[in-house]
Amino acid sequence: MTRELGKQSRQGKALLHDLRDLACRLLKNLDTVDDDAAKQISNELMFQVSQHWGGQSVYIIKDDAFHAEERDIQIYKEFNGHNHTELSKKYKLTEIYIYRIVKRMHEQERNRLQPSLFDA
Repeated sequence: MTRELGKQSRQGKALLHDLRDLACRLLKNLDTVDDDAAKQISNELMFQVSQHWGGQSVYIIKDDAFHAEERDIQIYKEFNGHNHTELSKKYKLTEIYIYRIVKRMHEQERNRLQPSLFDA
């Protein structure tokens, strides 16, 4: 148990340091932020994330899953009722998968706009 906790602790520290370093690099790329300010902001971000999320087990989705969600929203917006084939070619998916996406997104939209009478 102690060994696993030590590994998680090292991974947590590595994640926070990576977050700090990535933020610093991104801020330095901006013309409006000097190096000292970038370091200060990055360190504060690392501290705030540690304070807010520290001690919790967090799963970070891969970029693919995030983009798939954005893609599905875009497909639903572009869907006109008759363009399954066109959308399947554009997004390199099967027509059946386009149908599934549209159905799922429609249900989510309906649930968002029309709450159930039976929810507490």
